[in-house]
Amino acid sequence: MPSQPRMRAVLISAIAIAAGLTTGPAVADTGPSVTGSLPQSIDIAGAPGDMTVTVTNPPATDAFIRLYFPGGTTGLTITDTNGTVLPATPVTGNTTATYVDVDRADSNNNGIPGAPLQAGDVTLHISATYPAYGAEMQAELIDGATGHTLYVATRPIPAITVNEPDLRHATEADSNPYPLTQGQPADYPLDVKLPMLAPPAETRTTLTFSAAQLTAGGYTAAQVAANLHATCSTDANPATTCTWTQNADGSLTLSYPQAATVFPASGTAHVPLDLTLNPYYWLHAGTLTGTLTMRNADGAVLATAPQSFQITAQIPPENLTWDLLGRDSSGVLWQYRGTGQPSAPFGGREKIGAGWGQYNAITSLAGQRGDGTGDLVTRDTTGVLWLYPGSGNNAAPFKPRVRIGSGWNAYTTLVGAGDLTGDGHPDLLARDHNGVLWLYQGTGNAASAFKPRVRISSGWNAYTTLIGAGDLTGDGHPDLLARDTSGVLWLYTGTAHTSPLYNQRIRISSGWNTYSTLIGVRDVTDDGHPDLLARDHNGVLWLYTGTGGSNLLFKPRTRIGSGWNEYNALS
Repeated sequence: MPSQPRMRAVLISAIAIAAGLTTGPAVADTGPSVTGSLPQSIDIAGAPGDMTVTVTNPPATDAFIRLYFPGGTTGLTITDTNGTVLPATPVTGNTTATYVDVDRADSNNNGIPGAPLQAGDVTLHISATYPAYGAEMQAELIDGATGHTLYVATRPIPAITVNEPDLRHATEADSNPYPLTQGQPADYPLDVKLPMLAPPAETRTTLTFSAAQLTAGGYTAAQVAANLHATCSTDANPATTCTWTQNADGSLTLSYPQAATVFPASGTAHVPLDLTLNPYYWLHAGTLTGTLTMRNADGAVLATAPQSFQITAQIPPENLTWDLLGRDSSGVLWQYRGTGQPSAPFGGREKIGAGWGQYNAITSLAGQRGDGTGDLVTRDTTGVLWLYPGSGNNAAPFKPRVRIGSGWNAYTTLVGAGDLTGDGHPDLLARDHNGVLWLYQGTGNAASAFKPRVRISSGWNAYTTLIGAGDLTGDGHPDLLARDTSGVLWLYTGTAHTSPLYNQRIRISSGWNTYSTLIGVRDVTDDGHPDLLARDHNGVLWLYTGTGGSNLLFKPRTRIGSGWNEYNALS
């Protein structure tokens, strides 16, 4: 990012006012003339500088002073001694030029603009509330009755320098955007130079991504706030977590801590700030563009600078990926390693073991992670329930099975539903032959895996499929999907309480009978939102990527591959 200039000159060149110099034609000793002086420099958003206009030999008729700016007055504010802003008027037929009239009011109430001018000084104040660029100025005396120009100054005044902070990174690279890699914190020191007459004692700096900038990068404010972690510090103070603010206009703002200005014994005052950013793997690769803004204690903008970050994708660690299990017709259990990549969420399959055909129900309690963690529950044909605790070894993801108990053939459906109650242990749902849904809360103890069952409600025989799908809505509570006999998919959002366990159902859409199997595989795309897999009757596997919202629960489906009918169980 090219550095901004430390000083931007506002060239207010007048054909009227030269510091301390009388200007005008050679015969000006008997006619009107104007002299003036300007401050050499003023601070942006600082105290105004004095501008003195001296009128000599004014006309006896009503007149006033006009300051004409061919390039406009953007960034400049001119006030009189009472603090009244002198408005800038656009020049008709010119898209940029403006003029400011001084003492144009009909002060003698004769219906003619202006009044007989007094010889002497007229003091004005000039301030810069925005980085002002070069602007020429021409001073004139205007006859109030006719509007004709009586006098035009013919020599320029010295330039006014607007002192502006130099807002740039202390270790700034030659290019913008700056690199950011998923899972790797990067440090961005910000040493703000303050070459000003009166540097502010403290400053407030923000980094803002507008709604349009976020959309252009393919991001949302909520996604960046959740997955771009930041710490900030000032001078040599310890770093603290910086919080993001999601604004009503869809923008996102990160605020640095309030910082005191460092005033060295010699040299330029400055504000040392430091920002460390760590993009999590759920923040996809792309360019994130924003704006750095520094303000003084009153909130006035001192400097702005564009800021962009190029986020590079990395292969996520195994504990952030999710695997898929499939049992074939011969009873062999296979594992498909998750990649975290939306275009190809699973790698090649690996054999876990044989003999899994003895089970008529297989369900993962909270999904299977790529690091070999995640518990699996199975029910054999005699009705005995077994727990396979996760081993933490992806090559052999399960410890030896543990017998839970018998009599589980009373249930038509078993669903691993995640941690429904918020106690840190995944839970199991069971629907009986009468359509009553029961909750078995996990204990975290393999020897006694579940607490006694709790009745949830009846009427669940209306559904052909129940799917524990994780926290689809992003509220921190696992949700449940249910497909009814007509093919409509419904969402039950979790409450983290046993009564009620779920909120009222929300209709998602129809047409889901085209699929023979629906699998809640948690977040296989590594974007922070759980996803859904669907296998159609032809054996084609489809991915529905989660959005994190209940209004549009999934993005349009993506085809993963064919041949998945060889599995009679997927989890």
